Amino acid sequence: MTTNRREFIAGGAAALTGAALYRSVAYAQAQSVADVIVIGAGLSGLGAAGLLEEAGLRVTVLEGRQRIGGRVYTRYDLPGRPELGGSSATPGYGRWIAAAEKCGVGLTDLRATTTRSPGQVLVLDGKIISPEDWPRSPHNVFPEVDKNTMPWAYGGKLFAPLNPLKSFSDWILPSHRADDISLNDFLLAKGVDQRVIDLAFSTVPSYGDTAHDVSVLMFAFIASWGRASSAVSTKRASYRITGGNQRLPEAMARMLKGDVRLGARVVGIEANADSGVVTLESGERIRARAIISSMPYSTLRHVRIAPGLNGVQHEAVHRLAYQNLTQVVLIPRTPFWLEDGLPPSMWTDGPAGWISAEGVGRSDDGRGYFMVYGRGRTGLYWDRLGQKAAGELIIREIERLRPAAKGQLEVGAVHSWTMDPWNAGDWAVFGPGQVTRYLPAMAAPHQRLFFCGEHTSLANRGMEAALESAERAAIEVLGELR
Repeated sequence: MTTNRREFIAGGAAALTGAALYRSVAYAQAQSVADVIVIGAGLSGLGAAGLLEEAGLRVTVLEGRQRIGGRVYTRYDLPGRPELGGSSATPGYGRWIAAAEKCGVGLTDLRATTTRSPGQVLVLDGKIISPEDWPRSPHNVFPEVDKNTMPWAYGGKLFAPLNPLKSFSDWILPSHRADDISLNDFLLAKGVDQRVIDLAFSTVPSYGDTAHDVSVLMFAFIASWGRASSAVSTKRASYRITGGNQRLPEAMARMLKGDVRLGARVVGIEANADSGVVTLESGERIRARAIISSMPYSTLRHVRIAPGLNGVQHEAVHRLAYQNLTQVVLIPRTPFWLEDGLPPSMWTDGPAGWISAEGVGRSDDGRGYFMVYGRGRTGLYWDRLGQKAAGELIIREIERLRPAAKGQLEVGAVHSWTMDPWNAGDWAVFGPGQVTRYLPAMAAPHQRLFFCGEHTSLANRGMEAALESAERAAIEVLGELR
C-alpha cells in the first residue's frame, strides 16, 4: 500500500487536529480550582502563594509529602528538636526574619542559649590526632606557615584571598565565564598542592563528592555571601524558630486562604499561553491560569511537561546535580565527653563522617544531641548499608575511638536526602561550566509555568534564597495575569 504526498499531509493534519481536540477536551475536563496552582509546600512555594493571595488571587498549593516544610524538617519528637534541613539563619536572612515576624513565630538565638565546647576531635586514618600533635603529624600537608591550622578551618582561610569575586552578586556576570571551572582546577592553577585540596575541601565535602564536582563560581559566591550576610549586623547571632524551624512554613500555610493539599503528587504539567493543567498521581487534573513549580530539578525531571522545556533550560533540569547527604541523629545517654576530656564534635575521614554536637551545655540537661553528616560518598555508603546498619556502624566507630562513649549513644533518626523521593539530594550543586550556562535560563517562565526554589536564586543562599525566589516568581505571575 502506498500513500501519496497529499494523503500524507492530510493524514498528518488530521492527526494534529485530533491531538489538538484531545488537548482542548482534556483542558475542558480539568477542574478549575484557583487562579494559580503552586507545586510544593516548602518556604519558596508557600512564600509565593502568600504574596499572590495578598494581591487578590486564588491559590491552591499541592504537596506530595504528608507534611509541610519541604527541606525545612524539624524532628519534634526527639530531644532538642533536631533540624534535618534549614538548620539556622544569620541576621542577614532578612526575608526569613520578616516572615517569622509576620507569622507570629519567635526567634531563638542559639549563641545565647547554647554553650559549645571549643574545637573538634580530628580523626584521620582511623586515629585521633590532638591539636598539639597536628603540626608535626605526617598527615599535615599544609604549608609550614599554616601547620597549626586544623583541616576544617583551612579551606576558608586558604580560599578567602583567592576569591575571584569582588561582590557575591558578581558570580553570574559574563566576565567571570573563565572562572566557571572546578574548584579543584582553580586551586591547582593557583599553585595549591593536590594533597592540600583533598584534605581541606574533599574530606568532608560541602558540594559534590570532591572539589572536582563544584564550579569555583558557586563556591566563591557562597563564601562571599556568607561573609556579607554575617556582616549585616554587628550582633553575632545564629537564629532558629522557637520550637523548631518547621514551625515557620507551617505557620505560613495556616495563613493561606486557599487549600494546601498534602499527599498530592504531581506527575504531569501542561502549560499554554493562557492557562495550565496539573495531573496528579491519582489521575485528577486541575486547571489554573498559571502554575508555579518549586520542585527541585532532581524531581522535576521526572514530571511530564508539555510542551517540553527547550534548550539550556531542559538541559539544566535534567543535568543539575544535587548534594548527596544523609543525616543521623544520635542521642547521648550521658555527657561522656566530660569523662574523656575531648571536645564532643568530631571531624573524620572515616565511616563516622562529620559529627556535630548540637545543644551541648543547654540549661535543661546539658546533653543535647549529635547531628552526624554523611556527605558525598560517605552518605552514599550509609544509604547502601541501610538505616539500621548505618547507625550501628557510626556508633561502633565512635566507641572505638572514644571508649567513654561505650553504650552511651542511641540512634534517634536517620534521614537520607538522596533517597528522599521528594528531593533526590539536598542542595543544588553547579558543576564546572554550569553557572554561566544554566543560571540565566533556569528560571525563565515556560508559557504559563513559572519556577521558584533555592536553586533558582541569584543573590542568596539557603532559606533566604527560597524566599527570594518566591518573590520573583510571584512578580512574574502577577505581570502575566494582570
